[in-house]
Amino acid sequence: MRIATLFLCVCLVVSLGVPLLPAGLARADDLSDAQATLSNAEAQLASIANEYNEIQGKVAEVETKIESTTNKAKEAQQAMLEGQQQLGEVMVSSYKNEAANSLVNVFLASDSLESFIRNVTYYNSIEQQKAEQIAEQKRLTKEFNTVLEELDKQKNDQEELAAQAEAKKEQAEQVVSSAASKVSSIESERARVEALQNQANSMTSKPQQPKPDVPTDNNWSTNTDRPSNGGTDNSAGSGGSSSTPSGSGWRTGIASAYGDSSDTSIKYPGTTATGASCNNNSMGVAVPMSWPNYRSYFGRSVEIRYKGRTVIATVNDCGGFGKYGRDLDLQPGVIKALGVTGCKNWGTRTVSYRFL
Repeated sequence: MRIATLFLCVCLVVSLGVPLLPAGLARADDLSDAQATLSNAEAQLASIANEYNEIQGKVAEVETKIESTTNKAKEAQQAMLEGQQQLGEVMVSSYKNEAANSLVNVFLASDSLESFIRNVTYYNSIEQQKAEQIAEQKRLTKEFNTVLEELDKQKNDQEELAAQAEAKKEQAEQVVSSAASKVSSIESERARVEALQNQANSMTSKPQQPKPDVPTDNNWSTNTDRPSNGGTDNSAGSGGSSSTPSGSGWRTGIASAYGDSSDTSIKYPGTTATGASCNNNSMGVAVPMSWPNYRSYFGRSVEIRYKGRTVIATVNDCGGFGKYGRDLDLQPGVIKALGVTGCKNWGTRTVSYRFL
């Protein structure tokens, strides 16, 4: 009978919502659980932060390698372009003298056996010179392509590490969010939650930043507004606006050309915004003045691809062409390296590019 009475009393207490445990004890348990949750979150976040810092250290190492490899690529590119010019001059000269240097003419021009042998030797030396220069050009091209492959691998490593760093940041945010939702009612632990959030916020990816702003040269003479430069428009780029690049990956955009001796829109040779000379052989690139902090791109290297060819140029100028939907304005040496001679022949074309 007593047991039944006791059971009925317990049921009545429960149905009336009367707590079986003292309120202070219940609050102590909640606080203890909250502290345990936060301690676990702090340990998790510390581990994630260590992994994140290790990744960022690797990013810094790769960026140093990229800078070194970019300089090597520029040197190899310069040697290759100079070799192409020399080979072209030899081939033109050879073509002009081909009839005179034929073996038949060599024989007819020889008045004795000794003269014939001497002329044949000279003829063979010319052919040997051509063969050696062709072989040298192949070697220089291979060397340039090898450095480009090395650069491409390093850029891929950079992007992969950036993705890993971003994943760690997201993981840290999830840890903080989960812990905060579990202890939101514990006022005394709010400071620890805020500390966790600040630690997660400090894991900000550090993409390669443009160089500090460079002042505009006082002799800048290429700053005309260039809506177009004649020629056939080879891609849709007559309207819209250019968008600011982000990240370290490849982008596709419209590129125009300017600065050769046939370009009547500017003085020849011109002086770029950074004080560099703009002429028939200059390897510079202009960026749109519509990009935020566009001057901060001055001095940066940019890799450009077009129809299987690759060139590495330096940003040394700017212009108002962004409002016409164009991303880059290429100087004569750049388009020549991409296989086109003359700014008017280039017109505007779609290229792939990335900043190094």
